[in-house]
Amino acid sequence: MGDPIEPVDGRQLVDWREHKRYQVKAGGFAMLTPQFTVLGQIIDISGGGLAFRYVASQQRSNGPSKLSILLTDHSFLLDKVSFRSIWDSAIPCNCSSGSITVRQCGVQFEELTDEQNFGLEQFVSNHTNCGTYSPARNEPEIGQRKTFMSLENTTDP
Repeated sequence: MGDPIEPVDGRQLVDWREHKRYQVKAGGFAMLTPQFTVLGQIIDISGGGLAFRYVASQQRSNGPSKLSILLTDHSFLLDKVSFRSIWDSAIPCNCSSGSITVRQCGVQFEELTDEQNFGLEQFVSNHTNCGTYSPARNEPEIGQRKTFMSLENTTDP
């Protein structure tokens, strides 16, 4: 069974994702390349993908792009990660300027190489609230994920 999240109208929201998400420590960023159109702060990451927040200064390109995961202190770079966008939505912003749009995006990793899998394991182990990350211990193989949520009624036995 999935992990309970927060009660919604007397029902427990259950997260059925295959991969546990980990909060990323300060300084973790995602960048879409080659056309440096999006740079955003990573919110959380799992063996299957990540979510990040960015300021939308221009329209995102629909062309092929790769994802880079990096740290602001230049101590880590995982480059050219294949991905597909799962969702991308505007989030409320208490900005004084109405011209700034803050968005949040969720991506799913695809076809990771052994080197990218190793780099992702190192990032999760060293730059999240996870501690030591081991796919064999608590996650399916990195790069594979099924995602859906369901509501379970917690008032019925």
